[in-house]
Amino acid sequence: MSKKQPQTRDKESFQRMNYLYQAAHCVLAQNPENQELVRFYTHTMRTIGRRLVIKSDPSIKRNVCKRCSSLLVPGITATVRLRGRRHRRVSVRCLCCSATKRFPARTRFSLWSERPEAQLAEPQRGPPAPAPAAAPAAVPEPAPAPEPAPAAVPASAPTPAQTPMPAAALAPAAAPAQAPTPASAPAPAAAPAQAPTPASGPAPV
Repeated sequence: MSKKQPQTRDKESFQRMNYLYQAAHCVLAQNPENQELVRFYTHTMRTIGRRLVIKSDPSIKRNVCKRCSSLLVPGITATVRLRGRRHRRVSVRCLCCSATKRFPARTRFSLWSERPEAQLAEPQRGPPAPAPAAAPAAVPEPAPAPEPAPAAVPASAPTPAQTPMPAAALAPAAAPAQAPTPASAPAPAAAPAQAPTPASGPAPV
């Protein structure tokens, strides 16, 4: 079930205040002397904001006089001066009631509404976006099939130039056996040993 979108509180009142503020600027641009109608529009705008406790933008508050509710336009209904030496400030003086507004003129000063943390996220319009579908589980890729071995190429018949020669033809011819020389003849058998002679007796005296 989708959640209901948050609606802006007092949306019609905001639109009416915006219309009155733009109407006051339009009247002042067409006829600067008609200050009564301009003050009526701005006074009605401020009354609606106070009754419904609606906060206006700081730029709108600074352009409206708090005393007589007239628009503060520099050169027409107000004068703007830069005052102070040590602490610089902007002084805005209303030409209708002589009321004065003073604002700090520091270089690093910023309003809270101008800071990023003060900005609210805009409400989502239309039906809520569907939740992103879960990513499917990764399927493991199959192992690649082994490539088939290349077929053996049949050997072609050897040509005469490629016919191998027999090993006997390549080996050198064996030399013929030579007849044995006398020197190489076998040695004669050894002579038999002689029998010992009887020992002779002593010589006669």
